[in-house]
Amino acid sequence: TSAPLYFHIFAKDKALLAKHLKMNGIDTWSYHMPKFLDPPDKEILYIYEHTLFLPCDQRYTENDMKILCDALEKYEKANTI
Repeated sequence: TSAPLYFHIFAKDKALLAKHLKMNGIDTWSYHMPKFLDPPDKEILYIYEHTLFLPCDQRYTENDMKILCDALEKYEKANTI
């Protein structure tokens, strides 16, 4: 009866992945640690630095999701050592 707006993933380099997705027409969203706060611990800092949110709500078609998946696969292949 309800669906999330975004699906979150962890990315080794979220800025690079976000840029790649943007170049493929996909807007993402992410948290940023507020500059005036010190992170409580390393795990929370990791979450802020590596979490990227991908759009997935009911506005997107099956074709939109295929474009997103294809872009993720292309990124993974290009950035796997």
